[in-house]
Amino acid sequence: MMSDAEAEAGMTEKQAMERGLKFGWDNIFASKGTDLGKIGQGLHALQDAYAHKGMKTSDHLGWNISSVWQTGFIDMYSSRLQAFNITRSAIVVLDLIQGKDTNIKDGDRLNLTGMSNQQFLYIIKSLRKKGFEGTIHNSN
Repeated sequence: MMSDAEAEAGMTEKQAMERGLKFGWDNIFASKGTDLGKIGQGLHALQDAYAHKGMKTSDHLGWNISSVWQTGFIDMYSSRLQAFNITRSAIVVLDLIQGKDTNIKDGDRLNLTGMSNQQFLYIIKSLRKKGFEGTIHNSN
């Protein structure tokens, strides 16, 4: 999400969402798979990026139609699948960071949107080290 001031200064919902995804992945990687505080912050940021779609604070928490629509429908129903997939993807990444086996199968869909190129390459290399030779689809 973004503050009302950021929106007034020209930040777009897309930019706010990208920032949230980056923040989420940065925390997941910084956790090294063991820092529960960073894991929690990372998961929350990744899920919120999809739940709130980068909207400004007053459109989500204000006393207006947008806020009622966002809280009553968008948050509760429309973003569940995306939030589930980004959460599942983060758990796979945490397993790889810890050197654990993953449950990845050929054709699985992971959502790695918002990762840096370095983070993405780390995941690909980690999967290859584990012997995975299939196709992973990056979808959101």
